[in-house]
Amino acid sequence: MKTPADTPVPSFAWRRYVVTLACLSGVLIALVVVVNYFVDPDAYFGRNTLGDFNLSEGQFKVLGLSRHPDSVILLGNSKAAMTATGMIHSNYSFFNAGVGGFKIEDVITMLSRVPPSAPAVIVELDFMEFGNDYEFNAYALPTFNWHNTLTYLLSGEIFGQSMQTVASATFHLAPKQLPDGTFVADSWYQHYDVVDAARHADVLKLRETMFRPYRLTQQRIDLLTALRDALLARGKLFAAYLPPIQPEEMAILRKFKVWADFEAWRAQVREIFPGVVDLTDSPYADLKNFYHQDFHFYPNIGAEIIEREVLPHLQK
Repeated sequence: MKTPADTPVPSFAWRRYVVTLACLSGVLIALVVVVNYFVDPDAYFGRNTLGDFNLSEGQFKVLGLSRHPDSVILLGNSKAAMTATGMIHSNYSFFNAGVGGFKIEDVITMLSRVPPSAPAVIVELDFMEFGNDYEFNAYALPTFNWHNTLTYLLSGEIFGQSMQTVASATFHLAPKQLPDGTFVADSWYQHYDVVDAARHADVLKLRETMFRPYRLTQQRIDLLTALRDALLARGKLFAAYLPPIQPEEMAILRKFKVWADFEAWRAQVREIFPGVVDLTDSPYADLKNFYHQDFHFYPNIGAEIIEREVLPHLQK
């Protein structure tokens, strides 16, 4: 007597199973591809119209450069990034392409993505952009090729980020940056602008620990010339400035061997950029202009610096 297991299954049943499975798989793959392309959470295709909820700061700034072809571009590290460009009173519009932690090589890489139509570029040159605390490794812009494109479109991880982006936009979560590239500083005011003497003593001690072994790297110093040449090659207006240094931080610099490096760096910047606006120890370097527990000046102070001190020095 034949058992059910011995009963042959019609070949058309297997074909229907395979076809159904293939169709479902195709639909799922197509769904992932379409969602990843249109949501574009990492802005690989320059889309990302829902918001910067999953973008890194650098990714957001690269995308913003393409969306602000006629704006004055601000480049630099966190001291540029926290400048409230929306508070600058000028006939120009601005896009803040500063990124926290950027080194001079990263600034040059970002400059390469500035639209040719941008009327001017303002570069913030901070002493911290030239040190030995991070290895020389320029910011990696996306590499467009078939392998990377297919990997991005078919990635389950990217699909997850796409869903997170959709959810964040649906529930109107606050973005990390404003459309003009300015960092949303609400959390900084809450965390770094409190009066606490004991905490402040710890902050200063940590800064001393950081600066004791800190040295400039010649490889980064040499890039000052490359930066100047790239700005001149644009044929448009540009300006460079040295941001104010918080007076307690300046005292720490003077305390260690790094002070000689600082003075040598400042002299070399002035030689390569004769028109540089040096605000390192200007009246802007007043404690009242800085967060209580940090060495960054307030966003409105950054805007005032650009408006009153830097814009008048735009040159070709």
